[in-house]
Amino acid sequence: MRSFRILVAACEDGYGPSALASYIVKALATRKDPVFEVTLWNATRLAYNRGLYQGLRRVRVEAVDNLIELVKPGGIISIRQTLDRIGPYRQRSDAYPGDARRCEFDLVLDVGVPAAARWAARWGVPSITVFDHAWSKTLAMIGEDLAAMGRPAGRADREPWEELIAEVRKDEERAEQLLMFPPFMTPDVFLRYWREELGVAPRRLGGTLGGQPECSREEARQRLGITEPGPTVLIQAGDTPVWAGSLERLTAEFVREDEALGANVVIYVPRSLPAADFDDTRLRRVRKLRPVPGGTIQRILPAVDFMLTRAGGGSVNDAVACRVPFACVEEPGQSQIEEILRAGCAAGLTRRIQKRDFDADPAGVALRQWEDPKLAEDNRESLMRMGRVRRGAEMIVVEQVLRRLGSLRG
Repeated sequence: MRSFRILVAACEDGYGPSALASYIVKALATRKDPVFEVTLWNATRLAYNRGLYQGLRRVRVEAVDNLIELVKPGGIISIRQTLDRIGPYRQRSDAYPGDARRCEFDLVLDVGVPAAARWAARWGVPSITVFDHAWSKTLAMIGEDLAAMGRPAGRADREPWEELIAEVRKDEERAEQLLMFPPFMTPDVFLRYWREELGVAPRRLGGTLGGQPECSREEARQRLGITEPGPTVLIQAGDTPVWAGSLERLTAEFVREDEALGANVVIYVPRSLPAADFDDTRLRRVRKLRPVPGGTIQRILPAVDFMLTRAGGGSVNDAVACRVPFACVEEPGQSQIEEILRAGCAAGLTRRIQKRDFDADPAGVALRQWEDPKLAEDNRESLMRMGRVRRGAEMIVVEQVLRRLGSLRG
């Protein structure tokens, strides 16, 4: 029986890339023939990643910074602070992974880490990129979005931002094999960009990652601490401040109206927000979303009847894979997220909530998503469309890994 060493590098920008990577890592690490020894690199979500793989002896998690992360003080991307976080990109990419080590893996798989693909190419190691957009395109769109909002990059930042885009693009051009998600996660604008601008031929995965129920609805309800009858609604925008203010007001109102709610409400509040301190132990229906031991939110989604979220790739993947109707609050100033939202709406898988409406009355808007009869009908129709989407696409990634590695038996 042969054994292969696989590196998986997960982008630093939020929990989504690490969550998406986890479905692939687990599919590799639990395979018996051949055996895969997987190393996962990520620095900003180190504890989260270590929790994902607890008990898996063939997975090692290391704190290696994968360079790219957007900084969003107050929910709006800051070019200055993002430049400070990422740059100087060329020097950091040249030095990646930071200790001048050789690439001693048999294959490198990156989830949105262009420097990892470049590093693999430098050592002649096969690589696969799995991602839902292209960083150089997204960074360019961010600059355009902020200018349109009247917040253009300052004179001192304009040239460094363009230089960052150009240098990231050089790394992306080194991608050897590119696997991308269905159009509702990877809109065509990014597929065309890779093919026509970067000269990399993408392949659609044709489905979502994960989606196989790991527990029953009742077990998932127990994990969430839900004891009351009725539907369960999950409200989460990930570990980002884009809902700051609105999320705090929504949480305060639901806690105040706990006894009167007709549904169980599970809320994820980032620890950076004061609202995260609310005590749900004395509440009847309102619950905090806490870390799920050994898994992503897919472990609790069997208990969820509706999700209010943002159109990030990880959130959309999980909702569609687990057949949970969802609606997304729009995100002006982030065209990559907006492109996903447009594509999801066009496919009939979700619906848009205007940010100004959500900001004006976050709790009221949230309540209408499952109480309004017309919206409830939309939810049922979306659920039917989700049922036609393939899931478990991590096995397609595993197949591609096997092909790249060639002969499996020595």
